[in-house]
Amino acid sequence: MTAGGRMNGQDPPAADNASVGNRRQRVLILNQYAAPDTTPSAHYVSTVAQALADAGMSVTVLAAEPSYGEGAIPAPLRELRAGVSIRRLRMGSWRGRQSKLRRFGGYLRYLAGAAMVGRRIVRADPPDIVMCFSNPPFVALVASWLARRVAGRMVYVIHDIHPDILLATDWISLPSPIVRLWNSLNQVMLRAAFNVVVLGEGMKRLLVAEKGVASERVHVIPLWAEPELRPTERDEDLRDELGVGKDELLVLSTGNLGVMHSLEPVVEGARRLDGRPVRFVFVASGVRLNYWRTRFQEFANVSFVPYRTGESFHRLVAACDVGLVPLSPGMERFAVPSRAYTFLSAGRPLLTVMDPEADVARVVAGSGCGFNATCGDGLADWVELNLANRAELQASGRRAREVYEARFTCKVILDRYVALCVGTQTEPV
Repeated sequence: MTAGGRMNGQDPPAADNASVGNRRQRVLILNQYAAPDTTPSAHYVSTVAQALADAGMSVTVLAAEPSYGEGAIPAPLRELRAGVSIRRLRMGSWRGRQSKLRRFGGYLRYLAGAAMVGRRIVRADPPDIVMCFSNPPFVALVASWLARRVAGRMVYVIHDIHPDILLATDWISLPSPIVRLWNSLNQVMLRAAFNVVVLGEGMKRLLVAEKGVASERVHVIPLWAEPELRPTERDEDLRDELGVGKDELLVLSTGNLGVMHSLEPVVEGARRLDGRPVRFVFVASGVRLNYWRTRFQEFANVSFVPYRTGESFHRLVAACDVGLVPLSPGMERFAVPSRAYTFLSAGRPLLTVMDPEADVARVVAGSGCGFNATCGDGLADWVELNLANRAELQASGRRAREVYEARFTCKVILDRYVALCVGTQTEPV
């Protein structure tokens, strides 16, 4: 996929109604991070903005200057990037995320700047839609204020539900008054949104059942794979480098091992499979990485390797036989593990470890592209079956690619964002 939103030479999504009256539909997008910042949210936001512009809309992105890390690549404060107008706010000394103080200070700096500069933008070129993503927290307050000033409509894209996820994981201790205030502000933001976008059905159920959002206003639009790969032959050279035998079944987990990712069933399954031609490889980071290293240290069939990016990461996925995707039970109400989509795009079966009602687990069950384990014995039984029947494992991989092409490609997802913005000009049905 290119920076312009095209992938594999395909044309970008188009819409027949990307106009209001005799002019182009105007969309203002707010998010702290945008390309060339390196955080995933920057890439998702910039790609969605590009898709809307390619569909004929007039799109402005209001972001901070690149600041996800202190070494972020500089970018101009004003830029026309492949048809998307980008306005960036100076962050001064609040660049980077090395401490909570700097991170929260950066949030406040962006919110204040977005309100001030956004007001000038909507005065000069009133948008029909103000779309905001959920970075930083409370950006929807600014977005709703700007939308009200021009009788526009707000689209609120939520990737994680806070403070619920913080409380459920005990990641941080928040005083009760702060929790009540945060929840009250969430209610204000959700009520102000004409449409709300979440990543999964579990998140939608939470907003409808516990936050009082009308079901017809909540739209499930998942993420696409990042990176988006294609099925390839198994990378035997890299397997040799990892010390994985040709006949061994390589189960690969990549990404964050944080407070939402319990591996207890994997521990029990690896114990039962110790001595069998199975290798579990974790390419991970996160606050609980050292904890899980300790839990697995007794097993010869489990290894941890440094995180890889770019072509090195692509080769790693190509070397594996199965993609392992964990999510602690209950966490499906707050987030969706995006790493699953990269394995699906590469045509690798999924071994998910999560509640059966989680979105990714339901994809696995509905398409036959893998197995969802809720206990160590179930995990070990499925691995044993596939050791004895490699043809079925390959068929599961083909089904993984088929379900990805049907439901989760970048083009499919971007088309849904275009359709949502066109539909936002009418009452939700």
